[in-house]
Amino acid sequence: ATLTRPTGIVLLVALVITRVRARGGFDRSLAWALALPAALLGYMAFLAASGYGWLASFQAQSGWSRVTPGPVAGLGAAIWAALRGLVSIARGGAVYHPALLGPFSMRAESVILLGVLTVMATATGVALRRLPLAYGAYAAAVILLCVSSPEVGQPLWSLDRFALTLFPIWMVAGAWISARGWLRPALLLSSALLVFYTLQFSSWSFVA
Repeated sequence: ATLTRPTGIVLLVALVITRVRARGGFDRSLAWALALPAALLGYMAFLAASGYGWLASFQAQSGWSRVTPGPVAGLGAAIWAALRGLVSIARGGAVYHPALLGPFSMRAESVILLGVLTVMATATGVALRRLPLAYGAYAAAVILLCVSSPEVGQPLWSLDRFALTLFPIWMVAGAWISARGWLRPALLLSSALLVFYTLQFSSWSFVA
C-alpha cells in the first residue's frame, strides 16, 4: 500500500491504534509496523541510487501544480475557491461545461469538491463515534493528508477519487442509507451517475 499510493503510509496510524488497543499498551510487537515507513524509505533510496534524488516522487508533484502548505491553508484555499465558484454561478456562470478536464466548469467543480469534503468529514465524525477507533482515525488522517497538498487553482482536485479508498465513510454511508430504507433510491441514483460518467469517459473527458 505504501509503495502504490502516498496515503498508504497513513495505514501506520490504524495499525498502531489497533495493536495498542488489543495489547493494552505499547510493546515490542509494534516494531513490525515500521515496515510501512521502511518500504517508503527503501523506494526513496532506490530513486536516489538511480540518480533522481531522495525526494523525487514528492518534488514531481509540482508538475501537477501541487503544493504542500498544510491542512489549514489547504482548507482555506478550498473554501475560497468554492465561494468564488458560487459567485460565478450566481452571476450566470456555467455549471455543466463538458471538456477534457471533466463535465463541470472549474467554478462548479470547486463547489462540488467542497461538498464532497464536507460529506467526507461528517462521515468520518460518525465513524469515530460508531466504528473502531482505527477506522475513523485512518479516514481522518487520509483527509488531512489530501487537504494538506492542494492544487493551485483547484485546491481539492481529485478529492472525490481519493474518497473511494476510504472504506470507513462508505460503511457509514451504507448503514445510514439502510437504516432509512433508501436502498432502492440510492441504487437508482448510483445507476444514473454511472451512466452519466460512463458517457463522459467514453467522450474522452476526465472522470475524477
